[in-house]
Order: sequence, then C-alpha cells, then structure tokens
Amino acid sequence: PPIEIGCDSIYAWDKRFAHMWNRSTADELINEFEALLPHGEWVHPESGMPYILSLTGGEPTNHQNKLPELFNHERMAGCKHILVETNCSVNLKPGFIQAVKDWLAADSTRRWTWSNSPKLAVSGEKFDEAIRPSVALSQQEVVNDFPSQCDQYFKFVCDDSDESFDEVASVMALYRSEGVASNTQIWVMPMACTEAQQNDIAVKVADMCYDRGYYFCYRIQNALYANAIGK
Repeated sequence: PPIEIGCDSIYAWDKRFAHMWNRSTADELINEFEALLPHGEWVHPESGMPYILSLTGGEPTNHQNKLPELFNHERMAGCKHILVETNCSVNLKPGFIQAVKDWLAADSTRRWTWSNSPKLAVSGEKFDEAIRPSVALSQQEVVNDFPSQCDQYFKFVCDDSDESFDEVASVMALYRSEGVASNTQIWVMPMACTEAQQNDIAVKVADMCYDRGYYFCYRIQNALYANAIGK
C-alpha cells in the first residue's frame, strides 16, 4: 500500500517492497520507456517539448558504471534531456563525468540536470556522510564545460521550523565556501508523505521560502495522485 510517513524512496531499498523490483537489460528498460511515451517518441509531436528521462531511486549514482550504456544506447538517440535526482553524497567517478560530457558534446540539443536532494538532520543521516561538497563540485565540472546544456540545483525537504531552514542556509554556505556557484538555485519541498500532511504546513513553508529567497517546490503528485504507487 502507499506509505503514509517518510520518503517514497523507501520503495527502492526496503526489502518489504522487493516484489516490486526487477533487473533488466538496457533493451528491456528502453522497451519500458517507450511504452510510457504517449506518442512513442521522446519529443512531443505537437508542442515540440522533450520528455525528460528522470533517473531517481534509491540512489541512481550507485549505478554509474552502468548508466552510460543506457544513455548511449542507439535506441536512446531521441532522448534529449536526462535528469539525475541524487542525494549528492556518492563520489562521482571521473569516467562517469567524462561519459556525461561526451554525451552532451555529441549533440548540442541535449540537456543534463543534476537535481540534488541532500539529506538534512531530520532524515537521521550523519552530517559528514550526507553533506559532501566534493560531489557537487564534480557535477559542476559538467556545468562549467556545458553552461548552456547542463543545470544544477539543490532541493531540500523541510518542515515548517526555523531550525530546518537554518540548516539549509548553513549547508548551502558550506557548499559555496567549497566552490559551488553562489547563484545555484535552492528549492524547498514540504516534509510530507500525504496531501493532508502537506496541507498542514505548505503555506508556512512557502512563506518561509519567500522570506529566505528560496524556490518553493510543491509535491504535486500528492494532490493529483494521492501519492499512489506508479504515479
């Protein structure tokens, strides 16, 4: 059943949900991608807008040895935008960074997005394991080499307390002191699993984002699909 507390990434690592997991070849995964595309193409035939391949999890960079095989596959030539949703704590190997650069260099219409969601204290993660500026700097290598094709931003999950927002400020100050660009976007998402939980704090979290100069990120899947599995 849909969870009612915590992060929905639990589906990817908790063995209670192992019956939902599968191991696939690159071709099998691409078959699944194509089945989800409304028109069977990576670019919408009317709007001309590309569909984004979002790699999430669990932690997608745990599989960085295998990902280049996927995005360089001949059947993926139509995919123009890849977004990696990562907790920004797994070291990125030079070979993977180079593979991303090569993918972008091969087609100037391609885009790559690093969507970082570092874990704050409320998650229970240890600070020095969750907050690793060196990972963000590895991502920034790609941003620097392909400024018109690569984006990087940070998205934090916060409750409606000053302590939660103060931690975002201190974490970003650390990232910036280590070399992360000062104009990197900061997004905040309400800490909620259900729509009712989100509604309880959304207005206050949005107001706090406004006061602190952050973007507010609404959990729209809660409103539309009630956090249902597969949506």
